[in-house]
Amino acid sequence: FLQDLIAMVHKNYNFGWMLRDLRKSIQMELDFVNEARNGERCDEDMKHFKYVHIPKVYHELTGTRVLTCEFIDNACKISDIDGIKKMKLSLKEIDTKLFEMFSYQIFTTGFTNVDPHPGNIFVRKRPRSNDLQIVLLDHGLYETIPEEIRYNLSRFWEAIVLRDHELMKIYSNKLGVADHKR
Repeated sequence: FLQDLIAMVHKNYNFGWMLRDLRKSIQMELDFVNEARNGERCDEDMKHFKYVHIPKVYHELTGTRVLTCEFIDNACKISDIDGIKKMKLSLKEIDTKLFEMFSYQIFTTGFTNVDPHPGNIFVRKRPRSNDLQIVLLDHGLYETIPEEIRYNLSRFWEAIVLRDHELMKIYSNKLGVADHKR
């Protein structure tokens, strides 16, 4: 209400949308039944990536204000370079697999985690083997990217890789970005 009131008085003040978006995000983030559903959908979408692990949800102990999941041990945050080196995991392999799995979410399924940060991504050696495992935590905030946007974004990405400035311009305009060079 205060944001809207200020916007009426001061015509150049236009931050009410930010508060509305923040409120929506906080509501989603604090609904743990929603988070459990998102995690399970992510798990289903990523099941062919054997290196991705989503902690199992214990539904009988979960409600809108409490989320109970499998405990993840012998792991470190993706930003803990010393911990990764102690486990003798490859930084290059981690980087490649992160790129692969998040690209899959963005370009293929469209169901995309919009809160991936070092506190939500752990790495470890897969139990019973020495293979890399990436553990994704915190599934409270997801967005579904429409197919048309995914298509235009993939074509824009392709244009960047090919250094095709004309296609960059075309697909950035389709994505609502007027200046593709910024």
